[in-house]
Amino acid sequence: MGISCPEGEMPSYVPLDWNPRKLQIIEPTPVQNNEQEQPPAGQKADPKPPPPKEKQQPEVKCPPADAAEVGTLSPNGRKILESYQLVDGVCKEVYRNVPVTEQLIKAVPSPYEAAQTAGIAVVATTAALSTPFLVRIIKPVVKKLLTKAKEIVTRKKEARPSTFLRKQAQRKARK
Repeated sequence: MGISCPEGEMPSYVPLDWNPRKLQIIEPTPVQNNEQEQPPAGQKADPKPPPPKEKQQPEVKCPPADAAEVGTLSPNGRKILESYQLVDGVCKEVYRNVPVTEQLIKAVPSPYEAAQTAGIAVVATTAALSTPFLVRIIKPVVKKLLTKAKEIVTRKKEARPSTFLRKQAQRKARK
């Protein structure tokens, strides 16, 4: 039973046999156009060669792809990006100063933000101040709940010595 390929031959790949020691660099020879060198019959050859063509500078995109958006504040917040200009083939940012009143308005939070921050501060302060009281109240309750749970799981009551037996044990420990 053979393998068949509906498009013809079976696809395959033969990698290049590349050896850097046997590498031969062959440079293409420049092709000369004979028609340009020889003038048509009956005309003189032009003694001056044509002037060399000026190299075109690559086109500069302004603004570049990774540039900041127009209207972005500078890092210190005192200037705002107004536009981009192409000067001598270089794209430069044009900034304008932000008035002091506008800087103050942006620095002061909105009433909603101020109220939200104040609320968080009140809750945090109350929690910090009430922690010792809550520990005194909750610790005995948790301790009782754990002993009850332990009694239920083990089905045994914890042998707690009476006051008389504790005092007796303390007297024996002193002697």
